[in-house]
Amino acid sequence: MIQDHSDIILETLRNANRFKETVFIHKLSGSIADCESRLMPVLRDMDTLHETGIRQIVIHGAGNAISDEMKKAGLVPKFIDGRRVTDEHTMRIVYDVLRRISHSILLSARRQGIGRRFIDFGPFMNRIATVHRTDPNLGFVGTLCAMNVSFLHEALRCNLIPIIPSFAFDIDGQPCNVNADDMASGIAAIMKAEKLIYMSDIPGVMDGNGNLIETLDQNETERLIGTGIISGGMIPKVRSIFRTLNQGVKCVHLIDGTKPDSLLKEIMTDTGNGTMFIP
Repeated sequence: MIQDHSDIILETLRNANRFKETVFIHKLSGSIADCESRLMPVLRDMDTLHETGIRQIVIHGAGNAISDEMKKAGLVPKFIDGRRVTDEHTMRIVYDVLRRISHSILLSARRQGIGRRFIDFGPFMNRIATVHRTDPNLGFVGTLCAMNVSFLHEALRCNLIPIIPSFAFDIDGQPCNVNADDMASGIAAIMKAEKLIYMSDIPGVMDGNGNLIETLDQNETERLIGTGIISGGMIPKVRSIFRTLNQGVKCVHLIDGTKPDSLLKEIMTDTGNGTMFIP
């Protein structure tokens, strides 16, 4: 049966008590964060979750937008194991694009009348996260090593939804590019989040017949990797998901955030529309 938006909201409100006061981490791919027509419904879903008392943090990437700006500047994007090689010029582009997108998310929320819910953490990243650089071949690319959780908790206590771009600063004050998935999983583990939700334009993990797999544990995931059903870039992604679960996050979801009401359906209804990973 197809549910309309009002039915989904009612079901969400009925199921809300079990998640009240818990923390959800939303990771938005660039394909959603930098596309207002896709972003608007997601922000509305977040607003509904906010009304139920769920505390939320948004982390976003900007992969394609950064590559586009690099090409305009005459630079060729390069990657090593899915990580962008980031020289000084590229880092300036990464910083500018991510800051722009963080602010545009806030502006999109304001245009819907829910801007008071959100706060752009872009200007405060030097006070929030610290990274260390581990691979000189990648340049200014960092791995999250410390987080000012009191800063985040204070924002949540004030009923705000922080918008966090995927860059941070090293101990010398140098901005560094951070893989957005790693940023989201790191923050989810530090905050002991109830849920980490990856939103992109893919539906989740598919089986050998092209059907969505609704729930996966680690044993079944490794079996699917062994049979080749899970392959390529999805392998490191799902393995990182189980590392996150092993650090105390209760559940991780992969959903297609471009579908109407996708967030509410996956989290708050029995129907679901993505893949849920459980310990």
